[in-house]
Amino acid sequence: MKKLLIAIILFLFTTVTPIFAQEESPTPTSTSSNSYELFYPIVAGKVSGDSLYPLKLAREWIVNKLIFDSLRKADYHLILSKKRLVETEELIVNRKDVTNAEKSVKRFVEEYKKALEITQDREKKGQKVDDLYNTLYSDGNKELNFFKDLIAKSEIKESLQPYVSELEGLVPQTKRD
Repeated sequence: MKKLLIAIILFLFTTVTPIFAQEESPTPTSTSSNSYELFYPIVAGKVSGDSLYPLKLAREWIVNKLIFDSLRKADYHLILSKKRLVETEELIVNRKDVTNAEKSVKRFVEEYKKALEITQDREKKGQKVDDLYNTLYSDGNKELNFFKDLIAKSEIKESLQPYVSELEGLVPQTKRD
């Protein structure tokens, strides 16, 4: 019996690790401006200017046409807006491709706008849109802040600033309960 008790105690001490309470950090952590952390698992992949990029856009167009539920279609447009934003980062930061970065930014804003339009159409029809509206609020603010950080580091601030203003006008200012 003693041997069994000793074996159980040894097993518990070797496999179970104690967890100690930690004090909360007195200073809040800063928000990340890393697209990998903010938008995981979305990665740039093929970007505007790549030879296979039109195939990527064609695939996305087909998938969009095969989505019949407006809520899912709005979610899909939000995903696409994130993809376009991550592509923009790739084009600005790594490839220094101003022309295609501007095209990607335009697509980013267009995709967000489509998601917002679907939400507004659902609301006009009397459908419940609070969850979708709150997603537009949280995702939109996250994308807007990331975009502002991105262009602050960019050499093409002047040409991208109008898109910031347009996006600020689109992103809902408050959440709904």
